[in-house]
Amino acid sequence: MNNSSAAPPPPTPVRQRHHLGYRANLFMLRLGSTFLPLGYVVVFVASLGFWFIDGRARRASINFLDRALGPCNRPQRWLQSWWHFYSYGRLLLDRSVALAGPRQTFQCTCPNRSNLLQAVCADRAMLMLTAHLGAAELSAPMLKDLPNPRPFHFVVYRDMRDQTEQFHKDQWRALGNMRFINSMDPISAGLKIMAALQARELVGLRADRAMSGRTLTTRLLGASVELPAGPFLAAILTGANVVSAFTIRRGWRHYDLLVSKPRQYVLGTALTRAELLQKAADDFAADLEDVVKQYPYQWGNFFDLWQKSRPA
Repeated sequence: MNNSSAAPPPPTPVRQRHHLGYRANLFMLRLGSTFLPLGYVVVFVASLGFWFIDGRARRASINFLDRALGPCNRPQRWLQSWWHFYSYGRLLLDRSVALAGPRQTFQCTCPNRSNLLQAVCADRAMLMLTAHLGAAELSAPMLKDLPNPRPFHFVVYRDMRDQTEQFHKDQWRALGNMRFINSMDPISAGLKIMAALQARELVGLRADRAMSGRTLTTRLLGASVELPAGPFLAAILTGANVVSAFTIRRGWRHYDLLVSKPRQYVLGTALTRAELLQKAADDFAADLEDVVKQYPYQWGNFFDLWQKSRPA
């Protein structure tokens, strides 16, 4: 048999596979759907265990909080770091419960809805840049009710060989009308993103973490970080309206979608393509920093984003 005709191997996963994640997620979803406060109690206890066990994530959390909140004494920072673990665990539980079905009532409002309506105009695509901050997926049901309805694509890293990823796909029924672009294969994902934007459709993706490929250096919380270049290059090549959007937890079953004013990065202006790329990255980093400073415990940043070399 000719080896040249064989199918290429699947992309190598960049996340560590978690074999017990499926059972833990199923248990937490059932518990949270039945009595959400009890789910928070379990997250409260579990987060303390994770904080003790995972020294690397704990150190990264402390480093991030030093930048976001300023220095403080060690016991206070330990307490804040554990609260960081707990707060993000609570977000993950809310997200799973809210997306499991229509019986789970969560409110998601958009205080600056005018920015969103301005971005969703008939003659341009919209590129919604978000982060591992809050619970981005909770705003999805709101987006289907916008004027000029068009398909909405959300870019996710989804390894369907992992039982936990398959579990989320099966359980998140509230996202049934959304189209997903899997970023496990970056080349295929990039082509699909460009095709959707060129068709004047809507695309949402997280732009705060570079897993592979080209990066852009920008400033965040007083130091240099590397952001993925792909989202910003897509904005320039398609002329899409670009917004920064973060779905923030406000309280009991209540989230707000915070949306920046739309921007465009158009070739042919006084700036070169490299300068436009840098401006797009700088603008997103500034938006992210503003929200992170207000809601530091809702950013799931548990690796050292500020280290010189990219984390494995």
